[in-house]
Amino acid sequence: MKKPNILFVTTDQQRADSLGCEGHPCVRTPHLDLLAAEGVRFTQAYSDCPVCIPARTTLVTGLQSHRYGMPEYSESYRIERDRELFLGSLMTAAGYQTCLIGKSHWHTEPHFRGGFETWVRFEGFERERREKVPRGAWPGIGGNELSASLSPFPPELCTTNWAVTKA
Repeated sequence: MKKPNILFVTTDQQRADSLGCEGHPCVRTPHLDLLAAEGVRFTQAYSDCPVCIPARTTLVTGLQSHRYGMPEYSESYRIERDRELFLGSLMTAAGYQTCLIGKSHWHTEPHFRGGFETWVRFEGFERERREKVPRGAWPGIGGNELSASLSPFPPELCTTNWAVTKA
């Protein structure tokens, strides 16, 4: 039997109702809507933790943040978990070709791949963007600004476009 292709997409701080396929009256997400229509969509999924790093750590370890003791951001905390039990390791062991694209930001060593065979990191893209756009000119919520705005920059200078192109 042929194994299905798996594309696991995660976003930070995004409510389920902020997708076009969920009926939002203003938001347009045609590419995500197409993935949702052609694939499997979890409509009753809940995050273990509202903070992004512990939530991502739960996804790649299978352990809830309250079980591993760090349901908040902590730069120095490192989870004690057998590395063969991380999502990437399990998928690789199951015969999948695995690749992580973008950031990890887990409660692990900064360069730990989570068991993924390949990791295409943001560093090169961020360096290129800094060369083309001065830091003070970056719009939107990329640096946790309080008010969002539409980006005046071309798609090739946006992290989402970069990650999709690499994928």
